Amino acid sequence: MFIGIDIGRYGGVGLIDPNGTLIDYFAMTDYYKIADRLEGHIKHNDSGFVTTYVEDVGAMPKQGVSSMFTFGRSLGSIEGLLIGLRIPYQLIKPKAWQKVMYRSIDRKGCKTPKERAFRAIRQLYPTASFVMEGCRVEHDGVIDALLIACAARRLNLAASNNKIN
Repeated sequence: MFIGIDIGRYGGVGLIDPNGTLIDYFAMTDYYKIADRLEGHIKHNDSGFVTTYVEDVGAMPKQGVSSMFTFGRSLGSIEGLLIGLRIPYQLIKPKAWQKVMYRSIDRKGCKTPKERAFRAIRQLYPTASFVMEGCRVEHDGVIDALLIACAARRLNLAASNNKIN
């Protein structure tokens, strides 16, 4: 199983199986609910294989100290939650997972990374709905989390193929 986590107030969590099939995805709500859902998936993971990537977001221009502190707390909370559940994880920079996932995305008509993310997720899961309960638009944090999980899968497959050769 591959887990992708986009941290932050509007973040999300995405889980896919080794074949790339959607298992679950949800918005970051409260940490107890996140822990319960992840623990349930870990217990029912028949493969016993789990790779988790957490987005490693740094400071952005014109972002205040308070915002950065909030991001840091969110990352620390997620790391503590994963450690408590004994889920191994690694951090991945946004540019690293985006490079893997946006290779085949035509940039025409995509002015922002968010537009490229929507295009990429539609190529992978054309019939899935990413509109979370109580929302009217697709949840970009959940979409990013799923793309992070897919990047983890692709990177893992590439590493496995290199070991064989």
